[in-house]
Amino acid sequence: MPEGREAFVREAAAVPADAPVDMPADASAVRVAADWSGEVTPGHRVAGLSLLGRLLRQLYRAGGTMVQIETSDPSRVDRLRREFPTGLDVRVRGLAVQSGGAESDENAGTSDEDAGTSDENAGTSDENAGSSGADSGSSFGRNRERVVVGPIDAVALYDQGDLARWIQGETEIGGETEGSRPGEMAGEIRSQTPSPMLRLSSHADLRPAASLLWNGANKTLEHDGLVAYFVGRPLARLFSRVLVATLVTPNQVTVVSLVVGLAGAASAALGTYWGFVVGAFLYWFGMVVDCVDGDLARVRVEGSRLGQWLDTIADDLSTSSFTAGMGIGVARLTGHQWWAWLGVAGAVGILLQAIHVYRGLVRMRLPIDTARYPWFFLGKDGVVRSEGNSIGSYLAYAVRRDFSSAAYFVLCVFGAYEAVALFAAAGAAVVFVLAAIDTMVRIFGGSDGDDIRQVRSNQ
Repeated sequence: MPEGREAFVREAAAVPADAPVDMPADASAVRVAADWSGEVTPGHRVAGLSLLGRLLRQLYRAGGTMVQIETSDPSRVDRLRREFPTGLDVRVRGLAVQSGGAESDENAGTSDEDAGTSDENAGTSDENAGSSGADSGSSFGRNRERVVVGPIDAVALYDQGDLARWIQGETEIGGETEGSRPGEMAGEIRSQTPSPMLRLSSHADLRPAASLLWNGANKTLEHDGLVAYFVGRPLARLFSRVLVATLVTPNQVTVVSLVVGLAGAASAALGTYWGFVVGAFLYWFGMVVDCVDGDLARVRVEGSRLGQWLDTIADDLSTSSFTAGMGIGVARLTGHQWWAWLGVAGAVGILLQAIHVYRGLVRMRLPIDTARYPWFFLGKDGVVRSEGNSIGSYLAYAVRRDFSSAAYFVLCVFGAYEAVALFAAAGAAVVFVLAAIDTMVRIFGGSDGDDIRQVRSNQ
């Protein structure tokens, strides 16, 4: 950390913390040192967000309810209000500090791919967005339940898990995480802040910072699937890097992926060669678009429960509609109407299976992600284990949308439309049967409670 910033952070830490502040019970307050005198400032944008805006969103997700920003230039903080999460009480305190280094513009030195910002939760009201130097008398005091002070440096990137453990009062003891018991946190003030993943000192650090954030947005092979991991995700990343600096939200991208999937189903239902080929391609490409919303949500800290539901439902609706569309298309091509009924039955089976999985995810309080559901033939955390020996674990790769959609496209190109319609319907029947077996295993095996406890312990 440059000498000037060290002096600024020390000065911010010296602000008295005993003044009473009206805070809700069990609230967590954090001081943030926002120094604007260095080569890189809290206003620099990396992967679509300013460093300060990203930190505030992370603190809010980690459990913080109030933030006091110690800064030598409150007006610059005011310009970033739209990036602050609406549920966070943000207060700004002017702090005059003599530090070395010329002040630089907050947007200087950023590349085009990192310029701009957007947020589906953007926009804060005046009472929550903070104030200018007129509120310099406001400072944090001991909350009757929990107070966390810093100051934490805004010109740095932090791991979300480290921030959560810090705010929630967990400490590393003997290599294991141990949490504070209820009541231990009352009136506690902690000043030791977590170490950042990367502290930005010069413009040369901006590109590594962006790479660090994008790499952190990746999913594992077990969660993504073969085709999505090696083909879909890299292709989606090209779109993500373009959209990250725009006002496009993850939920809007999810809606686009659903429209693309439904268009694929409609095209397949035409019953022509190009209808099948274009339909299968759109069904596969919808999977690629589906990767973009997750990229944006993770890199811009915009994930939400609503977004999880939209993403999952859009995926299942695309799959069920494509199954029905293939059946209708083949029925038109061959003149045999039973193909249409087969496709529709498959679509119904997929939706019924989806309801079973949704119910399980809600009961276990897991993210609404069907790839995380702990099927009876998978590991307890619901993912395909590459180191496991279970045949079901390996077969699970083949039934995912990323693999099946790619296979359907290849088959349609070679004119094997009946095979695609048959495989789609058979796949729907398999997942329906698996859902029924999974239900019976949990009912008669009494494994629901064990699974819930085990899954939560793995999060």
